[in-house]
Amino acid sequence: MKIKRELPLWDHCHTSMGVLKERIESYFQAHPELDSRARFYPDIVNPSENTEGAFNDCEVLDVIHFGDSVKKFFHSGLYTKKKLRFWCLSSVFKKINDELYGKNAFNVIAREELFSSSPAKLPKQKPWDLIFAGRLSRQKNILGLLRTVYNLQKLGKPCVLHLFGDFDEQFHEHYGRYQLPVFETEVKTLIEELDWDSKPVIHGHISEGDWREQGFDNPVFISLSTNFCEDFGVAVAEACERGWPLILSDFGAHKDVSSKAQLRIPSGLIPCSHFEKEACAQLSRMCAEFIVKESFMEIEKGIFNSKVISMSLSDVDAARRSLIEKLGSSVHLLMRERLDDFAETSVGRVFIRKILNTLEGDLENVVAIISSKESIKREVLLTFFENHNHNSRLIFIQKEHLKLKDSTHHLLGASNIYLISLLSDEEKNFIESELGLTISRLG
Repeated sequence: MKIKRELPLWDHCHTSMGVLKERIESYFQAHPELDSRARFYPDIVNPSENTEGAFNDCEVLDVIHFGDSVKKFFHSGLYTKKKLRFWCLSSVFKKINDELYGKNAFNVIAREELFSSSPAKLPKQKPWDLIFAGRLSRQKNILGLLRTVYNLQKLGKPCVLHLFGDFDEQFHEHYGRYQLPVFETEVKTLIEELDWDSKPVIHGHISEGDWREQGFDNPVFISLSTNFCEDFGVAVAEACERGWPLILSDFGAHKDVSSKAQLRIPSGLIPCSHFEKEACAQLSRMCAEFIVKESFMEIEKGIFNSKVISMSLSDVDAARRSLIEKLGSSVHLLMRERLDDFAETSVGRVFIRKILNTLEGDLENVVAIISSKESIKREVLLTFFENHNHNSRLIFIQKEHLKLKDSTHHLLGASNIYLISLLSDEEKNFIESELGLTISRLG
């Protein structure tokens, strides 16, 4: 059926980006010294929702990035102004963008400039109301969140999970192509399979901000998101406005969240949706154990350089051309908005891993060599995870791909290499003799 022309263009992050745009516009109005006369939001798909006059005659164009920095970097050829000021919403994405542009290029609009916060108090000594608000998506690791809360209950921590938001079919594109079942069905099936002490509640979509008005007695906001574009988190900011304690993944812009009562979970323990079911189950158990063991603590806000940075159009064009030369022909996939296809190339996997190192933090790489043709026994995975700690990240490599450039890159950068599948003499010789690496056998 033809979609009516008068209906607006849509993005799955439409609501949160709309809220952020309103706050950012207020920020520029509150800072007349910036003399910002034209602004452009490349992540907002509907042209009518961008600031009027963004491409008309003006001295400088302020370009505000949300989290889709990698793709939007290659859109910079659309700009016509000789002077540009780039803005993002977290120190992590500033670092990523500065590396893309090869210089100190981006300004940061600090969280406290957009949302106020109330002093958070520690959770009460009674059952937690764990609240997640946002897209119910694989990108937000909702399946891992469910399993983590289930394990919290089994470890003796009374709690109930409340999910607010709409389901979507978005997935972790930076891990490549997937064929996946309907996510809502997957979530509800998992809920029915587990023997909960207190079953999760799916509230679905409610009006913006109303999820905070549900009268919870002991609310704790929780998000285990490892979305490749996790650059701010509107729901997190709204929970901070209420002074709720937080449980957050130590990933992306969550690193910039300040609070007097926060428990931040290392990226290496997050049960990401791209892991197979058994691996996700084991990480969820470890994640729950970490939450039970650790204490909420005060995390202070970061300090940003107050000097406003601008770039010339020629510098922007030169930076884009330089990166295209490094990435080669694979970059056309990013130009087509196909991050999942790009992630299947050797160049793409290495490039994305470098960005993930920034998003996840300083962790050791632990590689597991698996086979796409063999099922992994549960007891083997248990042994593997007994050797895993929260200071390391797991990278699975299929033995069929051992000699690909990206696999060699990950093997050479690993602190430990575990073998979960039998290798041929040729494959073993490649790792031990040609690369000079040592393998630990599991199972």
